[in-house]
Amino acid sequence: MNRWTMKLLFSKSVLLLLQIFLQIHFLADKNLERYSFQLYRDRPLMRWDNAPHYPHIFNFPHHFHNQNDEVSSSTRTGNLLNDYDLVITEIKKLTK
Repeated sequence: MNRWTMKLLFSKSVLLLLQIFLQIHFLADKNLERYSFQLYRDRPLMRWDNAPHYPHIFNFPHHFHNQNDEVSSSTRTGNLLNDYDLVITEIKKLTK
């Protein structure tokens, strides 16, 4: 049996304010797409991801962690370009 797997990892750090960074990870193979967007300083401030940890949350597996690591549903879908724009909009609200 031959197996073929392709994994893509996109990582980008953007300096938004003094020592506040946005880290983006995207991993894809034939069976799975995983993503995370994490805004952090010396600790995480916000994070959106689709790790399958919270099956009871609406829009599972997509979820959001606030700076207190409280988890809620997320409107992110795993579409990297659309989600990026939504994340940047949220960050702009936070940094005003």
